[in-house]
Amino acid sequence: MSEVMQTEDSAVAEVKAEIERIFPRALAVLEDTLNQQYNDAVAELDREAAALAVEYAGIAEEAEKLATVLPSLGREAQREADRLVLAGDHSAAEVKLAEVREAEKMPLAMEQRQKEISDLYDAIPSRKAAIAQKVFERMYPKMQNIVRASETGFVCLLDGLARTAEDFQRRTGTAQNPILLANRLRELTADGKSPEWQSLSQRWYSTRR
Repeated sequence: MSEVMQTEDSAVAEVKAEIERIFPRALAVLEDTLNQQYNDAVAELDREAAALAVEYAGIAEEAEKLATVLPSLGREAQREADRLVLAGDHSAAEVKLAEVREAEKMPLAMEQRQKEISDLYDAIPSRKAAIAQKVFERMYPKMQNIVRASETGFVCLLDGLARTAEDFQRRTGTAQNPILLANRLRELTADGKSPEWQSLSQRWYSTRR
């Protein structure tokens, strides 16, 4: 093989390799951008979810401690109130009993706050879903631009090769050569049994008009 032919084959191989690289790279860039935009958009919600989980666990721990000591606190406060009453300090006794009544309300308040936390936490997935939809809609035109550019390039290649072959036939007087007939040009693309054809014909170009 001559040096010129080797150079030509090398150039063709280089172009083929470049095409094989560009589509996986385009896919990777689009995937990474989509995922990064989503992760950035929901970062605050993730922090909120983590904070809610910590608060819920903290309330549960405090509620357990309170349930253990509350009866003793009540008995102790009652004894102290009785002592104050006997000592004639009725107002101080009432204050002491009021403190116990407030403490007795705490379990219910804790339970209510835990329910609020649960509702907020349970709402986060739907909020994330709404964000995901917005992120996708913002990203979609960029995806479409890449796909349309790829389609334009593919059609440019095929139509350009068709013109090149036709010009070559006319120039060389080989228009009747079966190798260069129009049906041979159609064989440049994958056949009807190929995964490429199946995907394009059944998924991408089957119903749109």
